[in-house]
Amino acid sequence: MSSSGKPVLSLVFEVGIPFLLRAITPLHPGSGARVSGYVDLPVQREAHTDLPVIYGSSLKGALRSWAIARKGLQKIDVEELFGPEPGAGDKGIGQAVFTDAKLLMIPVRSLKGIFGWITCPLILKRFEEDMKTVSGLAGTKIEVPDPPKVGDKEAVGTSKNGLRLRLKGSEVVILEDMVLNFKSGEIGPLKPLLNHQTEKLELEERVLVVSDDTFKRLLKRAMEVTPHIAINDETGTVSNLWFQENLPAETIMYSVAFTKKDLKSKLEKVLGDIVHVGGDITTGLGFAEVIRVG
Repeated sequence: MSSSGKPVLSLVFEVGIPFLLRAITPLHPGSGARVSGYVDLPVQREAHTDLPVIYGSSLKGALRSWAIARKGLQKIDVEELFGPEPGAGDKGIGQAVFTDAKLLMIPVRSLKGIFGWITCPLILKRFEEDMKTVSGLAGTKIEVPDPPKVGDKEAVGTSKNGLRLRLKGSEVVILEDMVLNFKSGEIGPLKPLLNHQTEKLELEERVLVVSDDTFKRLLKRAMEVTPHIAINDETGTVSNLWFQENLPAETIMYSVAFTKKDLKSKLEKVLGDIVHVGGDITTGLGFAEVIRVG
C-alpha cells in the first residue's frame, strides 16, 4: 500500500488483465544455449523454484510479433503498446507491461480419464497472491479462496472429479506410477476459473491438488524431451543430434497484462483467442489459447 492508502499498482497502472495460456501444442520458451544434464535446449525456469516460466520480456516480444503478423493492428498501435522495433533507438517505451507467465497446472497421465491437471499449494498460494494484487484495478474484482491442505500421499479434487477409482475399498487416483489417496474438497484459488470460458476444460473433473513434493516428482516426468537431428544435404547422413525440452500440450500458465484505460481494447484484441509464444513456429510448436480470468 502507498502512503495514500491505495495499492501501489493503482498508482502506476490503470488496467490489469489477468489471463491464462493453455498450450494447444507443446511450448518451447527457450532459455538459450545453456545445457542442463542431457537436455541441450531446456525451457526457461525460475532460479529459486526450478519451475518452468515464460519471462515477461519473452512473452511481450512474442505477442508483439503476433500482433503485427496475425491481429492486423496498425504499426502505431503496436508501437504504443509494445514500444518501437528492436534497434530503433530511444523512441519511447510501450504502454503494455506483462508479468512472467508462471506455471499453474501441468497435465500428467492418469490410469482413469487419460490425463489430469495437477497443481500444488505453493503454486496456488502464488496464484492467489497475484490475483489479489491485480484485483481492483479498473473495476476488476477477483475473489480467491485459500489453497486446500493436502498430505504427501493425497490428492484433493472436487466431488465431480472423474479421475478417481476404487482400490481395495478406498478411493485413489493413479498418476504415472504413483497411487494417491483421493480426498474430496474445493480446489481453492482455482475457483475463479470456473466460468463459461473454462467449461470446456472440465477443470472440476480433471484438476487435482497434490503436495509440493509430489508435484515436483510428477513435474519431472511430465516435461517433454524430444530428439532432433540435422541431415547433411550432400551425404544424407545425420550431422547433428540434440535434445529439446518442451512444456507439453495442455499445460496451463498465467500472466497479467497492465496498461492504460484508453489502450485496454487494443490490448484485449491482442489477447483475443490464439497466440504464439516460444520458438519453433515452423514445426508447429508454441500455439496457446488465451483464457481471461474473472
